[in-house]
Formats: sequence, C-alpha cells, structure tokens
Amino acid sequence: MRGKYEYSCYNLHYAFHPNANELDDIVRSIRTEAMSSGFFYVKNHSIDLALVQRQFELAKELFDLSHSVKKKYHQNNSPSHRGFEEIAAQKLDFTAKVDIKEGFYWGKNYAPDHRYPAHPKDAAPNTFGAGVHTD
Repeated sequence: MRGKYEYSCYNLHYAFHPNANELDDIVRSIRTEAMSSGFFYVKNHSIDLALVQRQFELAKELFDLSHSVKKKYHQNNSPSHRGFEEIAAQKLDFTAKVDIKEGFYWGKNYAPDHRYPAHPKDAAPNTFGAGVHTD
C-alpha cells in the first residue's frame, strides 16, 4: 500500500518503440490509476517542457477568469458538452463523493460525417470559438 501522497510513475521511454510489448499494460495501468486516485506521474513522455509550461500558464489564465465569464462557456450550453464545468459538478461514480475541481473541456472540431466521432454530438464544434473572451 502506498503512503498518503505517493503516486505511481509510468515510464514511457520504450512504450512507443515499434517492438514495445508494454503499451497495452501501461494504458491499462494508467486507466486504473486515473479511475482510482486520479493522480499519477509520467516520465520520458517526450513532450517539450516549454509546451508543458505554456499549458500550465494558459490553464491558470483560464481558471483565473471571473465566474461570470466562465459561466458564459458552461458545458450545458454546448451540444457536445464542451466548455466550463463548475466545482463539484462531477463525480467518478454514484457511490463516490463529488470531485472538488473545476474543468474546461474542449475537443477537436470534426465534420459531422467524419469517421472518428462515435456519436453525432461528439462532432459538434466547440462553442467558444477561437478563444474565451473576458468581460
């Protein structure tokens, strides 16, 4: 059993190698971890550190917006359920406590007849266009 603040760490260094046999096991493990504690580390993922840092900067800018601005982009206003999700709006399953977090969901804009969307609503465009606008 791990301590209170110890999380699994997944090494992706060899996971995407053409002869890798580990990828399915890693995916299964990460899914299990995401559904239990919700936290884990990934190392050797090959994502440029500058890109990771920029994503954190953008996330901070987004969540620092006023509640009234974020509500304009609420996911209930989107046919694809994309946009802002308020604190305590989500929980993993019916027996779990609510998640104490905010979220902002977006996705790739696919054409309605594209082969990827599993459901027509998944092909609906993001309702916030090219960006989120402040008051």
